[in-house]
Amino acid sequence: MRIAIIGYSGAGKSTLARALGERYVCPVLHLDALHFLPGWKERGDGDALSLLLPRLQEKSWVIDGNYGSLAYWERMELADQIIFFQFQPVPMPLASLWPVPAQPGAGPGLRGPRLYGKI
Repeated sequence: MRIAIIGYSGAGKSTLARALGERYVCPVLHLDALHFLPGWKERGDGDALSLLLPRLQEKSWVIDGNYGSLAYWERMELADQIIFFQFQPVPMPLASLWPVPAQPGAGPGLRGPRLYGKI
């Protein structure tokens, strides 16, 4: 099983990834660990991709993180399940007063037609 977990910062992606990895006995990859070197220094996308791409070919995985520059669409296509954490920034009754139309490029972007059955 391949599971991609995406969503907003602080939503609990890494926590859920660890729990699912234990539950399904499969490797967990946190994209933050690929993107950042010790001391929170950023690793170049090319180096991070060279570490990520072989992992995508594994039979099972749980990967958490957004990072559009790190094979985002390939991860979504390969995933059997996509978990998207989306929380309302304001309480629901207030949110309905300010409808916000979807904007291309906003958020993690789940508009690919072949992805709807996975979410």
